[in-house]
Amino acid sequence: MTPSNRRLLIFLFIFFFGFMLVRYIQRVPKRNYCDFRVYYHTAQNFLAGKEIYNRDSQAITTFRYSPFFAFVFSPLGLLPIKGAAAVFFLINFWATLVLFRMIRKFVVEEPLSDREGFILYFLSAVFAFRLILLNWDSGQVVIVMAMLVISSLYCLRQGKDMGAGALLSAAILIKYTPAIFIPYLIFRKKYKAAIWTLVFLGVWLLLPALCVGIRNNFAYLSSWIPSIIRDSLDNFSYYDFNNYSIFSIVLRFIRGLGQMNIVDLSFRFSMWIAYVVVAAFYLLALVPKKGKDVFKIDCALLFIFMPFFNPNAWLLNYVTLIFPYYLLVYYFIKSKYRDNFVLVCLILSFVFLYLFSRGLIGELKHFGAQISEGTIAALFLMGALVKLKFSKEHKWIN
Repeated sequence: MTPSNRRLLIFLFIFFFGFMLVRYIQRVPKRNYCDFRVYYHTAQNFLAGKEIYNRDSQAITTFRYSPFFAFVFSPLGLLPIKGAAAVFFLINFWATLVLFRMIRKFVVEEPLSDREGFILYFLSAVFAFRLILLNWDSGQVVIVMAMLVISSLYCLRQGKDMGAGALLSAAILIKYTPAIFIPYLIFRKKYKAAIWTLVFLGVWLLLPALCVGIRNNFAYLSSWIPSIIRDSLDNFSYYDFNNYSIFSIVLRFIRGLGQMNIVDLSFRFSMWIAYVVVAAFYLLALVPKKGKDVFKIDCALLFIFMPFFNPNAWLLNYVTLIFPYYLLVYYFIKSKYRDNFVLVCLILSFVFLYLFSRGLIGELKHFGAQISEGTIAALFLMGALVKLKFSKEHKWIN
């Protein structure tokens, strides 16, 4: 890349970032159901030693995260809302940059030419662009969680089990879905990393006591899990067309919802089918490939499964697809652009993620809602990764 092109990209990058930041700061005070508003209000209550899991007079959704999450983000409660919004946006932006950097360090082990490096970053960013913007715009914390998970996996790859456990446990206490990595670590006989993860889960859960005291902290802990069950595992959440989880899409197809149903089964039986699908998908990551190191492919599958297995997976949760997109684009470049199956999977994933965007396609948006376009996009990526994992070739990818 020439110096003039690099300067142009930097200028465009700064201009876009500044525009997004100003827009975000101006909109936050008016958006009651913005995720950041929940974090900000909880931070204020946490600092005051008040209840954080019961809805109060504020017109915002209830807080469902761990006391550790409230503790980490509590300094935001010391700032006026626009200042706190600016800081949180900067955190999200910084986490996005670190996420891409850590993915590169985890995936790329051979030097790339400037052209290959540009194509890799550009295409993976384009594929995930809609998901990144959704997280920035809503003030969600999924990117921070994904950054911690990939950093943990990089530490694990470097033999730093303690660091891997500390980072993975922190990610779990931000969003509980990274917990699916713990059985994987045990199954792959990475016992030290799994043990350190459990140890640091205990440490991080006790940390808020430094701010609110032991009694308040245990009160928060006793309310945390019931709040998740009450507000996230109800039937209404499963039936919501904005829910992109495997559970929701199975219900949508076989429970008689909308026009996409195949048969009309009971809710309980439909859920059991969903559990079987989830278990079958999870086995794709757990089953090893003899004579082939598939650690990176397994991790990419687990990044897809985090929103798949989340009972409340809104589209923005699928920002974790950044990693599988990056890995597949890297593979496609290194294979000299010859794998047509992977190319088709990438294109179809892009088409479903963008073409069926509910804000772009008018009447087709109802079709996109019923089929969960984000879920279908992720399924194409999963198909490409499964093909790479169980094929006899492509050993170089790890």
